[in-house]
Amino acid sequence: MLSFPRDWFASAAAQSFRQRAASLLQAEFPDATLSVVKDPRLCRLLPLWRPILAELSIEPCCVILIRNPLEVAGSLHKREGFEEGKSLLLWLRHVLAAERDSRGLPRCFVTYDQLLADWRGTIERIGRTLAIAWPRGAAAPAPEIDAFLTRKLRHHAFDAGATLARSDVPPQIKETYDWLIRAADGTPPPDDRLDRIDDEIVRSERIFAPAVVALEAAVKRQAETLHHWVGVADERFAIIEQFREEIARLTSQVEGEPVPAAARKLFDRLRVWRS
Repeated sequence: MLSFPRDWFASAAAQSFRQRAASLLQAEFPDATLSVVKDPRLCRLLPLWRPILAELSIEPCCVILIRNPLEVAGSLHKREGFEEGKSLLLWLRHVLAAERDSRGLPRCFVTYDQLLADWRGTIERIGRTLAIAWPRGAAAPAPEIDAFLTRKLRHHAFDAGATLARSDVPPQIKETYDWLIRAADGTPPPDDRLDRIDDEIVRSERIFAPAVVALEAAVKRQAETLHHWVGVADERFAIIEQFREEIARLTSQVEGEPVPAAARKLFDRLRVWRS
């Protein structure tokens, strides 16, 4: 959730990862003339990859897919249990980094709504913008894409205009989202609008980062403690279940047998407790 330390990309650890990443690319795409990599973490790690691609004489093109931040928050809440505020900040961090670190590269902004409404036109626009000749053309994989891009899979949908008008959405989120929508429409405002928002976040982190780190550490400790006691409870329930089984075994042995009234009464009480 916090900013990725920019000086890490010049560290020895980063150089080690670059070597491993270069080997991976050469192994996965040895003879490919056009490769596609989709990974949200590229938003934060593009400064690591750009020197690798240059060294391998690979010309990168960026397709930056934009989804409504409230839809992203809804998906993250369902999948990870994240609260909305955390998800919105994650969205902001990722899109700001993606826009900033892809400057100077051929790139195309696409909204999720554009893709669902007219994927054929969107694919053609991506090809024109990035000067890519699709190897199979736009029509060849149409049945596969039509089957994949279904609105039924969109469990969280928010109107862009309504999102921008909501007072409970932070202004930095709305301003960034508005910038990205305009970029996807082909009329991006000046980059300095996003630079200003990025600077605001960096300045805020200098104040709040220590508290955030401490809170995250406390939550982690509480989670570990809870996990420990859940394990203890599981062990105790296993022991109780063993006693239940033993009671059932002993009860079956005395069923139909003449036993003292006191013993019969005790077993009856055990049966009630067991149920």
